Amino acid sequence: MPVDPNRTLAIYDYCFADAVSDSTVEDFVRFIDQVQDEDVVLCESVQRGLRSGYFDQGHLMLSREKALRHFQKLVHHAIG
Repeated sequence: MPVDPNRTLAIYDYCFADAVSDSTVEDFVRFIDQVQDEDVVLCESVQRGLRSGYFDQGHLMLSREKALRHFQKLVHHAIG
């Protein structure tokens, strides 16, 4: 959720089937928390770069964001 032009509040909700064990839930949440922590570092770095005034928009790191680039191409082909 946007808080102001420079901050966002992330809220995570998880839903699991009753058949999922507590240990599986704990493992999953621990893994997702780790991924989110890594993403926060990357996003904060991008935002610092954008605030520097050097860039007017973000750029993909094609060596690391192949899945996102693939998704963009799928969308482009679907609407293009």
